[in-house]
Amino acid sequence: MYEQVEKPKENQSRAIANNVGQKKSNVLQGFVDNRPEAVVQRELQKVVTYGQNEQQIADKSNVVQRLVVQSDWLRQGAENIETATSSSGPWKECTDKTSAGYRDNAEKSLGTLDGLNALAKHSVIPPATMSGRGPLAKAHLIAAEFGGQLKFSPVDNIRYHPLDVEYGQWQLDENDVGKAEGRGYITSRSSELGVGIPYLMSLDIGDIVEKEYGFSAGYHVSQQFEPWLQAAASVPISVAFKYTNVDNPYLNISHSWGGIRSVLKVQAVSAKNVFGAMLDLGLELPDSVVFDESSNDAHISSREQMISLIVDLGIKGKSLINLYKKINSLKKLVTAGTIPLNDAIDAINKHPYLATKPGKWILAGNFSTWADLN
Repeated sequence: MYEQVEKPKENQSRAIANNVGQKKSNVLQGFVDNRPEAVVQRELQKVVTYGQNEQQIADKSNVVQRLVVQSDWLRQGAENIETATSSSGPWKECTDKTSAGYRDNAEKSLGTLDGLNALAKHSVIPPATMSGRGPLAKAHLIAAEFGGQLKFSPVDNIRYHPLDVEYGQWQLDENDVGKAEGRGYITSRSSELGVGIPYLMSLDIGDIVEKEYGFSAGYHVSQQFEPWLQAAASVPISVAFKYTNVDNPYLNISHSWGGIRSVLKVQAVSAKNVFGAMLDLGLELPDSVVFDESSNDAHISSREQMISLIVDLGIKGKSLINLYKKINSLKKLVTAGTIPLNDAIDAINKHPYLATKPGKWILAGNFSTWADLN
């Protein structure tokens, strides 16, 4: 019940980047020729190269990868969704459950999100729309609730969707399907503009650095970032969710989303934002750069200052209670001498609401004497 249009092979997807890399590889071999005419020539080459890649990406017939997946037949059972390969059955309860391992296996094939998360953390691309999260979700095209993990391999069912899509109308549509009476099936479509996207993003990031530190520094940054941006190729340009109910057409659902790749748009920020992301990823900064990675750190000397910073993070409800409990527990361990203060600081900074913001919290030596947070 599904159709999958074959995607271009990886070596074809990276042909543009490899070709350009070969053309530019001689720039940093040996000494860099900084004569005015040589600098101009390199700049012209960048413009020509960029234009060639943009043209190939604009030719949608060559690079659009469209993946269409369709669920088995679905109907609401006594306690859960039931599935069948035929509209007439036999029906059985769907026992598929969302699996972190399934999503992790998809990420191994599609590319890690670490690079995009680091860029969003430092506002090089738009920050996440939800606190404590990266900008993208590892989204099921056919949810586990509807047997998606049983029917499709991770790489054929997981795509990277912006949070406002995955946890917005798409989630509401899935909820409606789960409550729908009658027989039906889901069809999901994902169209990706995969060829050259990581390369072009790396160029844009390098350009930020080049404006402040020159061509060689920008080129170095582009080369460092490109391997960390492969996940960008699996962020769709458009997605669609459709539910067809054969017993009651009034329950049909159809929604589509475009402009999704705006979440990857490189922002007009300072080079220091790029360097912050590089240090998070353990990447080597250009030789000419001296960067203080602690410039965004917050030095906290009192309980009241910490509470104020937590309020600024926008943490509320159960998340706020759990964070207070964690900090109070760590404080007790420091007071008892069970762990050193630095271990408590590291544990606090790993909280998702802090780990997705630039800088770290540095606690004063009197942390163990503070009253509990509440």
